Amino acid sequence: MADMILSFEVDETLSRVLSLISDEIDLAWNVKKDLKELQESLNMIRAVLQDAQEQQTKRKPVRLWLEKLKDLAYEAEDVFDELAYENLRCKVEIQDQPRREVSNLFSFSKCTRFVKNVAFLVKMAHKVRSINESLTKIKNEATVFGLQVLSRDRIMSQINLDRMTDSILDNPVVGREADVSRIVNLLSLCDRVLTIVPIVDMGGFGKTALAKLVCEQVIERKLFDVKIRFCVSDNFHEQRILGEMLQTLNVNAGGMTNRDAMLEELEKQLEGRKFLLVLDDVWNERNEERAFGSEATSIPSNLEGIGKEIAKKCGGVPLAAKVLGGTMGFRRDEEAWLLIQNNNVLNASYKKENIESILKLSCDHLPSKLKQCFASCTMFPKDFEFEKEELIWLWMAEGFVVPSSEDEGTKYFNALLQNSFFQDVVRDEYGNIGKCKMHDIVHDLALSLSKYETLTLKNCSTTDDISSARRLYVDCQNATTSVAFPKGGSKKLRSLYMNGVVFDGSWKLKCLRTLKLKGANIEKVPSSIGKLKHLRYLDVSDTGIKVLPESITKLYNLQTLRFLWC
Repeated sequence: MADMILSFEVDETLSRVLSLISDEIDLAWNVKKDLKELQESLNMIRAVLQDAQEQQTKRKPVRLWLEKLKDLAYEAEDVFDELAYENLRCKVEIQDQPRREVSNLFSFSKCTRFVKNVAFLVKMAHKVRSINESLTKIKNEATVFGLQVLSRDRIMSQINLDRMTDSILDNPVVGREADVSRIVNLLSLCDRVLTIVPIVDMGGFGKTALAKLVCEQVIERKLFDVKIRFCVSDNFHEQRILGEMLQTLNVNAGGMTNRDAMLEELEKQLEGRKFLLVLDDVWNERNEERAFGSEATSIPSNLEGIGKEIAKKCGGVPLAAKVLGGTMGFRRDEEAWLLIQNNNVLNASYKKENIESILKLSCDHLPSKLKQCFASCTMFPKDFEFEKEELIWLWMAEGFVVPSSEDEGTKYFNALLQNSFFQDVVRDEYGNIGKCKMHDIVHDLALSLSKYETLTLKNCSTTDDISSARRLYVDCQNATTSVAFPKGGSKKLRSLYMNGVVFDGSWKLKCLRTLKLKGANIEKVPSSIGKLKHLRYLDVSDTGIKVLPESITKLYNLQTLRFLWC
């Protein structure tokens, strides 16, 4: 799975570069010839990417070729985005100039500005030619490798995003009534005795769904005075669990770090009360199966037989059935369904590793633009409840949504939702989706797609290598940015989320598109933020910031600015 990120990410990045070139080619008078050559090379390389994706697992040189192409694609995007920024800046400054200055062609400020603009264009011309030379070498290597343009029948058709809506039905849990009844009866029999009821099975078998049904039953029958439930995931720390239990009981555990003190307070709160504690996602080994869900949809009668055969091959695994159901729901032609039915993955005997293969099969059929959006969700930790609106803004900031609009981003979100990548949907009073989560196994799959692009730092260490990261989540309480950003550099970073870090503004992150400082230990935004030409999303909510620097008006690409609870 780690290899697959290379091809779809390269494809989408090259697509954005081509779009930027098309927008700027008429304005870049000194490099028009170079830009046209770039367009031709990029189109040729994109045409053979599908072949490179299929060959990279067998031929290491092809994989290295893709890595080199990916880095160059990102570099090119930064260059042309900077060119677009400067063109926009010039337009804004001309509009803001007093009339008398505009009329004075020989004013000192105008001459200085002219010299700066010429110097900038010369610098950009040098960068464009350098990229062109590197791309020519990469194009020649593709010829040496024998990469070919694949025929259309070997590539799955793209899905129609315009058909995607958020009007999904709740996924009913069927065939588990006896299990629910058995567990509820066990819980109802316990009186003054600590009873443990484990629900054990492989990932994707519906353990969480079963536990939720049990909780609904015990609440309805008022069997317990208190119900406490939270996701343990792979972060099984006793103090964290005790703290979250106290939080559920509306007890402020802030500053309480002593285990005995927490236990004493918990005992005090639960004394004489009957409680149900549900620990979800408790694993006994790491690196478990990765999966993402999908919602099965109705099918035409001519596809029903194929659908039944595919369902049999899912081995009774709910998650596998859901994900394949969603994939097939996007594609209503018989040929596409037969490709899935005859895939060797489904013909293999069922075992633990087969779940991962089935889920990978569905992921392979997602369009590149949706894969990028899905993979970027790993910027949020497991069991995180994120806002639909914010997620779309973040996608737009990184250039994943084309054309860049909330309406188009909503189509992307709905497509992933109908494939059950998202769950636990929360709607507002008007029925609009406000928040949702990712299944923990879905999160694992997304993480495998963004393994080398997205990093999470929880215990900041100078040994952490973030030199290749493009998205970084820093959760190091009271650490300074000098610790959070160890040696190795962070020049490639495009998205940065910081939680609990003391922001001193002493580092350079010129490629940033997204800067999320929500809840960070910060009282002032440095004026140097005005130098982040590519920045499109800035969140300083829930901080000590009272005023933003004037330099923020230089962020001409800024799309979203959030400063709630400041």
